[in-house]
Amino acid sequence: MLVSRCCSELILPAKESISSRLVLISSQVSSASFEVCLKCWAKDCLNEIAESLILSISFSFKGKYIPDRQLVFFTKEKNETNFIWNIDEAQPKEIRGIASRVGHAIWSPNSKWLMIDSGTSPIRTGQLVDPASGKIILEVSYLGAGQISFSPDNSRLLYARGSEDLPSIKDRHVDGGRISVIVLDLGTGKEKIVKQGTETVDYDFPKWKDDHQISYTKTTNSVAQGKLLHTDIQETMKLEE
Repeated sequence: MLVSRCCSELILPAKESISSRLVLISSQVSSASFEVCLKCWAKDCLNEIAESLILSISFSFKGKYIPDRQLVFFTKEKNETNFIWNIDEAQPKEIRGIASRVGHAIWSPNSKWLMIDSGTSPIRTGQLVDPASGKIILEVSYLGAGQISFSPDNSRLLYARGSEDLPSIKDRHVDGGRISVIVLDLGTGKEKIVKQGTETVDYDFPKWKDDHQISYTKTTNSVAQGKLLHTDIQETMKLEE
């Protein structure tokens, strides 16, 4: 087995099974500075059984954004097939129905959920996967590659989306319509617009500050001498319970 040079300090017994080696490497690598090394090594490891190049790889968390690397999501180049692997199991599970061109794999803080971000345009497809079963639970659309996030308590999703149903001052210059910030409740699957875009104002790039507060960019648009102009400011708001 070929091991990337950056992983030269790791003990990698070639005769162990792939899953056993993933367990071993997880026990050796605890510092965030070794995360790149782990990814290099795991890609080599997974390529042995995939028989094609691994396009992407992402590791799970055990809580509060601390990697535990118990679960591995990866995409094979051949047919762009996607898998989740619990490293205690002998083989990975294929996730069927994932949209093409996976861009990001976003884990919830407790690794109960995995959001797969796909697409080639600013309008993205996000598919929520249950890692335990490998099943797709729901699908949403939003703006910006990887611009969707889980709340710290794992209960909600946050993202922005444009609507072309209502007029915007930008319509003659760019596509996308009015942009609003949306929160989706994972318990009910229902969306709620928490900052509604207007004809001249967009709300985009939302982020969690904590379970009860978010920040976002407020963009005020105008047209002068046929040109689209805008000014941006950062705002924070408390979410209603």
